Amino acid sequence: MTDALTRTARMLRHDMTDAERRLWSRIRGRQLGAYFRRQAPLERYVLDFVCFPARLVIEVDGGQHAESAADRVRDAWLKERGFRVLRFWNNEVLGDIEGVLEATMSALEDARSRSCLPPPPPSPMKGEGVCREDGNHGGSCMKGEGVCREDGNHGGSCMKGEGVCREDANHGSSSVKAEAVRGEAANHEL
Repeated sequence: MTDALTRTARMLRHDMTDAERRLWSRIRGRQLGAYFRRQAPLERYVLDFVCFPARLVIEVDGGQHAESAADRVRDAWLKERGFRVLRFWNNEVLGDIEGVLEATMSALEDARSRSCLPPPPPSPMKGEGVCREDGNHGGSCMKGEGVCREDGNHGGSCMKGEGVCREDANHGSSSVKAEAVRGEAANHEL
């Protein structure tokens, strides 16, 4: 990989299109159960989005890519190296992000069936999970089981309701055991 290609990738990360930003906001941070990189250099190309373990590339294209011979050459080059390429038009990403995500999930499932990826983590269910430090039980908070703090501040991986409590009422992520003690186990030292 050349310094010029790395500089180009950095510039592209900084100057993403609206469609690229929209897609990135939905796939970053393992939201689909797989790790994607954005504007990643690979030998002589910069890939819009790539999940290396799944060998999956996502390209988000504007009108300049219509019937592009260069894109066909690039896709063939990637295919020779074991990558699958999904191409979406900007208007598809902006107008039907759910459809784009469904196609991406389908490609990831296909990669999992070929044993390229481990299975995704289970979806959080009501009553399990992580509470936010500010006590607001939104997002992936699964209020109802796990570790509780006497002061009601459910930080770290606290799961209010039942479980293990420390006498000092500090139940941050370091206080959680792999197997939570169920029932009325309040005020037990870890």
